[in-house]
Amino acid sequence: MRRHALAVVTPTRGLLDVYSPYNEETEEGDLLLPSDVISWSRARKQARFVVRADDLYALRRGADAPEVLFLEEGRYRFALVNSIHPDLLRANRAAVEVFAACSVDWTLEPTTRK
Repeated sequence: MRRHALAVVTPTRGLLDVYSPYNEETEEGDLLLPSDVISWSRARKQARFVVRADDLYALRRGADAPEVLFLEEGRYRFALVNSIHPDLLRANRAAVEVFAACSVDWTLEPTTRK
């Protein structure tokens, strides 16, 4: 099991969840997959992923349906963290710990600009 969450702060939509760990007791029906290309079952077996930007989805906190990640131009800040869930962090008396991070400056192709 991968123990860390992959989160992204988008230019306008704020914090989104790309991948969150789960434990063996979690019921499959209770899982919300932010992105099929980086699913929990694949993350158990793989450490590296090659994905197209169009295939990458993320989940807003409290939402029950994922959304396309790269929608707007700007800087996307990705971080591998211990958790992005405030209730869990408070219960464990923990602060957000960043294990790795990177930024992506995203631009839209001229045909997709509004």
